[in-house]
Formats: sequence, structure tokens, C-alpha cells
Amino acid sequence: MRVSGPIHRFVRIGSLILVIVAFLWLGGFLTFVSKITELRPPENAMADGIVVLTGGAERLNAAIELLQRGQARRLLISGVHPQIGPADLSGVTIGSESLFKCCVDLDREARNTRGNAREAAKWAQEHNYHRLIIVTANYHTPRSILEFRRELPDAVLIAYPVTPREVILARWWVHPGTTSLLAGEYTKYLLALARVGPAAGVS
Repeated sequence: MRVSGPIHRFVRIGSLILVIVAFLWLGGFLTFVSKITELRPPENAMADGIVVLTGGAERLNAAIELLQRGQARRLLISGVHPQIGPADLSGVTIGSESLFKCCVDLDREARNTRGNAREAAKWAQEHNYHRLIIVTANYHTPRSILEFRRELPDAVLIAYPVTPREVILARWWVHPGTTSLLAGEYTKYLLALARVGPAAGVS
């Protein structure tokens, strides 16, 4: 059965649009990955506070090391499981229990990146902090900064990207796990961008 003229044209136009969208997505994705591979932690960054988004020991230890070096006054660990306490975290990180007691706050409310940003904004307002170091995985940094800028438009946000061991950026296309992770994060970033709107680049 032959497809009639108008339907045939509709199918062709629809297919062309899908191809264009796919090429645009791919081009944006490659740019996104390229920028991630270029991200580096800033040296000697000073701030009022540090916010680390949970998701791996590398992030926590990087944030604690910044605190220990005196690069900020306090640390907020955002997205902590309700049953996890300071003693538990000090046992699996480089931070001492005394450090957790004096200078570390735990946020147990956040369940996603938007929640991390909201709770960090409350914490920053409570302590009158205007300059924050944001510690998270390198692939998660663009979306995190986007969400944090929405909640803290007047604050200075310093991105501190950490490279997880399981994320292999060198020749990422031959590592299915990394490719899938990056593609999923890029799609989430686009959705966040559409909701939040354009934001300034990573500091």
C-alpha cells in the first residue's frame, strides 16, 4: 500500500526534524564532554563556605581537605542519608571526628541537585556566606552550578570538580559505562537549562 502525498510529506518532514534534532544533540553533547575534560580544580580558592554534594568518597575527601587547609570556614555536606551521622562519615573519610563536630554541617533534606541547591542557599543565608566552593563530580559540575546560580544569584560560586575513579574521560567513547553516564547527565543538563534558563559559565 502506497502512502498518499500529504502523509508521505509529513513523514519525510518528521524524519528530517528528528535527524536535525539528533545532530544538534550530538554536537552539543560533544561540546559538553569537551568542556568537562578541561575542568580542573582551582588552586588556593578561598571562600566563606564549602558545599559538597554526596555521591562518592572522592568528593567528600576533596571538600574536607579544602576545609583542613583553611580555604573556608565551614563545610556543608548536602544529601546525607538520614541515618548517617558525623561519626559514620569521619570513619570513612579523611576528616577527624573533632573536625566534624566543629566545622561540618549535614543536610539530610536534599534528594537531588535542585534540593542540594535549595538547602545550600538556606545554609549560606543562615551563616551570611556570599562566596562558596561547590564540590561535586566533574560531569555533574555544569548542572550543579546552573541550579546553584538559580538559588544563589548574588553569590560567588567557585566550581571544584572532582574526577571519580569510575569515570574514564580519556577515550570515553570506548567505555560504555562512561558514555552512558555522560549522555544521561547531558540530557539532564539540557532539561535543567530549559527550566532554569541560561546562566553564567562555571567560575
